[in-house]
Amino acid sequence: MGSTIKPGLWRRGVLLLGVLALAGCVGGSDEGSRYVVDGIRVKATVNKSEAYDIEINGGDCELTVAANNTVKRLLITGLSNKVMVEAGTQIEVIDFTGGGNTVYVPKGFKTRVVNTGSDNKVVER
Repeated sequence: MGSTIKPGLWRRGVLLLGVLALAGCVGGSDEGSRYVVDGIRVKATVNKSEAYDIEINGGDCELTVAANNTVKRLLITGLSNKVMVEAGTQIEVIDFTGGGNTVYVPKGFKTRVVNTGSDNKVVER
């Protein structure tokens, strides 16, 4: 014969699984020469003294790259992310593979852009 699960236990189990799923994929992490943003609606500022890579895998995230940083590669694989680049920062290459992403840069900013995604843009402000 079949067994039944009490409704309260079922709800707690579903809630626990949801919390565990979110806990594993939300936030930014500093991995030495690479800064990774994973998750939904993550807001972060990165400021490192050495040259590094940035990888954004999330969606609807906002990342600020502090002034006078050196970024070797800004890889954006997620959707609808915004990156604000402060004055004095250098980025060797912006690599878009996701969609609907915007990188805001200071006027006159020069970098190489690779765009294999869709609806991505670099905007001078």
